Amino acid sequence: MTRRAYIVLSSVFILGAGLLFTRVYGAFGYGGEDEGFIIALAYRLTEGQLPYRDFIYIRPPGSLLIHALPQLVLPAGIVVFVEKLLFYVFIATYSMIATAILNRDGALDRLGLHPLLFSLLSFVYSVQSFPPKPWHTVDGILLGTVALWCVIATSGGGGLVAGGLLLCLSAACKQSFYFLIPAVWLFVGLQRGRRDLLVVVGSTLVFAAAGAAALAGFGVLDDFVAQTTGQTRLSSLLYSGAIAYVHGLTVPAVAAIAVVAVVALLLRRKAAVLAVTPYVLFGLLGVAIILRYMNNPTFQTPAFNHPGLLFVAAAALVAIDLLRNRERDWTLAAMLALAWCAGLSWGYPTPVLFAAPILFACLCGATRWLGSSPPRLAAFVLTISVFVQWVGYQFPYREAPRPELAYQLGKVFPRLQGIYASERSRDRLAELRDMVERHDGEFAVLPGMPLAHFLTARRPVLELDWAMNNEAGFDTERLVHTLEQEVNVAFVEKDSRSACAGGPVCSDVTDHVLRTWHRVETGEFLDVYIPRWIDSAPTLVE
Repeated sequence: MTRRAYIVLSSVFILGAGLLFTRVYGAFGYGGEDEGFIIALAYRLTEGQLPYRDFIYIRPPGSLLIHALPQLVLPAGIVVFVEKLLFYVFIATYSMIATAILNRDGALDRLGLHPLLFSLLSFVYSVQSFPPKPWHTVDGILLGTVALWCVIATSGGGGLVAGGLLLCLSAACKQSFYFLIPAVWLFVGLQRGRRDLLVVVGSTLVFAAAGAAALAGFGVLDDFVAQTTGQTRLSSLLYSGAIAYVHGLTVPAVAAIAVVAVVALLLRRKAAVLAVTPYVLFGLLGVAIILRYMNNPTFQTPAFNHPGLLFVAAAALVAIDLLRNRERDWTLAAMLALAWCAGLSWGYPTPVLFAAPILFACLCGATRWLGSSPPRLAAFVLTISVFVQWVGYQFPYREAPRPELAYQLGKVFPRLQGIYASERSRDRLAELRDMVERHDGEFAVLPGMPLAHFLTARRPVLELDWAMNNEAGFDTERLVHTLEQEVNVAFVEKDSRSACAGGPVCSDVTDHVLRTWHRVETGEFLDVYIPRWIDSAPTLVE
């Protein structure tokens, strides 16, 4: 295949996958807090606010800059829909780039795997682990994958310099990608030598210094350091980066051994047992995930930590291969390092959000150690993944079941064109719209409906759209001060579990409002509170 044909095929795959999955899955469901988080923060940039000075943000600003662009160049009514499309486009793009990295020396061809088949498998497996929304982890993976391409698949100093820039941009999306920088330095030193190592290290440091100078130029460097450091304890990092991968793996490991024993007794042939084992294990994994969705419909927790199970298996296979071979190729180890960085999270460790290196390692291991056919096994896993994707999206993230998502949210807020949700989500947004129209002045929604100001085309004054203690860096005194000085009305979510005080997933700001402000109206989903200095004797409206 010529380079031009490959570029055309890649473009068709990326755009086609994005449009198809957005139409079939992405347009349905409105997740609320998580889904609107990045869009709301990027909206603040378009309103002229600076992160760290005008609003609190405990991560680097890269993703906000990326997702401010659609709001600057597109009609406001399609921004949310396009962001869902970009989620799929970004994952399709880095799946295709990862495939090109792995096949740069014909590794996929030797396994009999067509690059398009493997790209599609990597894409489907990645997207099934996360709901469609703009997210800093996805942005960091995309930029990190391009950085890996520059240092692995290109020759000369230009690629290394570009790789240094892209490493900084990836790290500018989320702190977990800071760890990718030394991992890539180590790869370059082992794979390309001291001279190239000096080039990539030097370029990375220069671009990092330029980023720090830019923050200093805007007068926010000190605030950036204060807000983006010290939020994660060492114990949490250790759990997310290591313990989480082995925690709870005893049962699936014993189950896998039991499966192999049963198959051996049934088939009575060692070679057949070995070759069929990956099919049985992936099949059981698919069944377990489907049962998880059926019994507890949510994207929040994967079935028995299967991302960790696959990552540990892939890492072990890569380690064995490196120890066995004198002429070591560290490419797959570098790509697994990116997947590991993606899995560092407060919420759900999801290394399979970058599934390409994990799946490639497992396919190579099944071929080398078990004698399985890579094309057949890849097609089998792809089939299972497509079915799991379909079942999973019958229960969209924090929404009603898929058949109930028949209400066009664009009829409530024009900035939600193309998004379909449940009756409850529609009524919730309609109640917010009506309350904002009835109550004059600056408002806040607590603990958080991040898209509230974007949807109502209002400029937010409270420094955080999702007023959780952890997202505020526990700087709740600043939020309370602004609330008392500048906010005229607070709409408090009645069903929130975060109206507590003290804990990281609590909201001290919401607790303050509930304790000290007057409730003047109550609705089905929201209560309306005003500060005491506005009206000392309000009349409650039911």
